[in-house]
Amino acid sequence: MGDDEIMVTVVSGFAALIMWGLWFAGSAALADSFYRNGKLKQASMAGGVAVAILLFVILKLWSSGDVRDAPQYLVQYWLMGAFVAALTGVVIAPLMGISHREDVCERHNPAAAYAWVGVVGGFTLAYAGSNVGNGPGWWVVVFCSMLSCGFLWLVWFGLELAFHISELITVERDVSAGMRFGGLMLGMGIVAGRGAAGDWTSAANAVTDFVSVVVPALPLVLGAAVVELALRAKPGAESRNATIFGALPGIAFALGGFFYVWLLKPW
Repeated sequence: MGDDEIMVTVVSGFAALIMWGLWFAGSAALADSFYRNGKLKQASMAGGVAVAILLFVILKLWSSGDVRDAPQYLVQYWLMGAFVAALTGVVIAPLMGISHREDVCERHNPAAAYAWVGVVGGFTLAYAGSNVGNGPGWWVVVFCSMLSCGFLWLVWFGLELAFHISELITVERDVSAGMRFGGLMLGMGIVAGRGAAGDWTSAANAVTDFVSVVVPALPLVLGAAVVELALRAKPGAESRNATIFGALPGIAFALGGFFYVWLLKPW
């Protein structure tokens, strides 16, 4: 490994360690009575482990040969991904109005829990896709992950402007909205990751390939917007079945992203 690669590995590992510590500390603060059986505490803490395993599996199966067959590079890109996941959950999500510590841990808001899990999972998948394919160095992964994660953030920002998603989830505690939003972020995270995947030739080609993948998938976002207009609860309305109005649309959004990517030709 070169000096720059060692530096990136050390910095990513140190930053990820700090933020994952905050993540687990927040999970440990969940009351055992949350959801009446205390299982959300274990689920929230297990989420960090699941993200770590997901990143490792993708790197081991689909990253370039000189990465998946070299333990030192597997660790480097795994730590970079761990940093992205933790940065999303601990810093970006609160800036966008959904805080794991305040909304999930302190206020025990299940709507925020579903949304937060979808956000972290979506950004993790977006980063993971940038590791798929052959490239000349770590800076290629950084460039492609900026494309994929930046696009996913724009989707989120657009929904926030249009529907005030964070207020609906954190203030009105609309569990169905949290499920729908979380599912959409997972689905679009898959799309963004696929757009960032592929062998590197140049920055221009990377951008062109990314746009050619994500633009045809935008109807999924528009469809989610229509569904949100149709299904969002009116202020003061009685609570509705979260499975029908939340889980099913959320699963449909996630599967929509998956099947769209599945229909595309290999990278």
